[in-house]
Amino acid sequence: GGSLNSSSPTELSKLVASTANDEAARMLEAAPIQESIQALQAGVAVMKSVNVLNLVDAERRDMIVHRLSGPRARAIRQGLNLKLRSMAGRIGVVVDNNGMGGGEGDYYWTYAMKNFSHQSYNLFKPPKVRFSFPDIKSRYFYRQIHGLNLTLNRALAEGCFDCWDRDPIDIEIIFESKRDPSSNLYIQYQMEQLTNKKRFDRKYLQKMKGATQLWDFSAFNCQAIGGMVGRRCDYVPLWLTDIEPEIDPDEIQTLRNVPTKLDAVFFGTMCASRIPLCRKLVNSNKKIECKGNLFGPNLERTILSSKLVFVEHCYERGVLTVHRINHVLSLGVPVIATRSSDPELDAIYAKMGVIFAENDFANEVLNILENPRLLEAARKSTAKYNEFKQKSLEPVCGLIKRLCEDVKP
Repeated sequence: GGSLNSSSPTELSKLVASTANDEAARMLEAAPIQESIQALQAGVAVMKSVNVLNLVDAERRDMIVHRLSGPRARAIRQGLNLKLRSMAGRIGVVVDNNGMGGGEGDYYWTYAMKNFSHQSYNLFKPPKVRFSFPDIKSRYFYRQIHGLNLTLNRALAEGCFDCWDRDPIDIEIIFESKRDPSSNLYIQYQMEQLTNKKRFDRKYLQKMKGATQLWDFSAFNCQAIGGMVGRRCDYVPLWLTDIEPEIDPDEIQTLRNVPTKLDAVFFGTMCASRIPLCRKLVNSNKKIECKGNLFGPNLERTILSSKLVFVEHCYERGVLTVHRINHVLSLGVPVIATRSSDPELDAIYAKMGVIFAENDFANEVLNILENPRLLEAARKSTAKYNEFKQKSLEPVCGLIKRLCEDVKP
């Protein structure tokens, strides 16, 4: 085996796609490096590419993976991260209530070996901390949980918890307001709107007050909550918890290349403030739909089938619903929203593909759909979101370092 009878990357691509994984791996090792790269980009399915690259000589694989570009590249890297994580040992472990879970955070082994930034780093050192996410199965927060897992593991790999010199510890990170902690060592990542009176009851306030650390997705919220419960609250932007889309990059590209089925779409709980807006827009002369709670691949296909997504607050004086908006922007679709109670957050997102309605919301949605130049400018601005997200480890690295002081012996 191992002989190569191809004369072009396209021919090699066909051979790799149709041959057993071990034989295909030998083909990629034997061909010129640029041919191997182009062969994978020419149309080999993502999972096939991952399985074959897993069998390629490590040095050669590293050269191929770091030169891949195009719509499949990120999905192939993400697949290899999952496949190869056992080689790196566990820098940080993410678990759910039933055991191990959310393993995307285990760092791709070549990164861990070659790109560490501090001398004390040891690839196979035992974990000093285990983060668990009791809400990992939540359909509302599972994307944010897996994304935070990635960021926490990056922070641990960069030495943000090297200050810890005691026994390993377990820390829960809780998203849901109604979820009770299982120990007194927990971080509450506050996700509720402050004007949601049903959620902000006495029990929730006590839970926030008793947390080892209290985080919020809005600086405005943090300032208010700090006063409510008499303790420090830290702003942790939700773009640090974003992950790649769930549908295949090839499908994303296909959906982008065909005419959109809808002019605009809304998705989310149909609360009282949203029903009149949806009724007016659905009954207009545009192709507009309001969906209930969509999740996963079906949600992503719906977003990509529309020119615009509109969001409206459920609660008066709410903060921008960035846990929904981030998902839309990551797919390259612009958003129109009403101004929120956090002007700083609004200003950030105004540069990344979010248009803010200043007057009658329904009419502004319809006006934007009649303005293709404005719509295209907003669509192009969504690229800034994808450049921006997960670039920095702050404030997460600083907060993990602070655990060395916050966790008492």
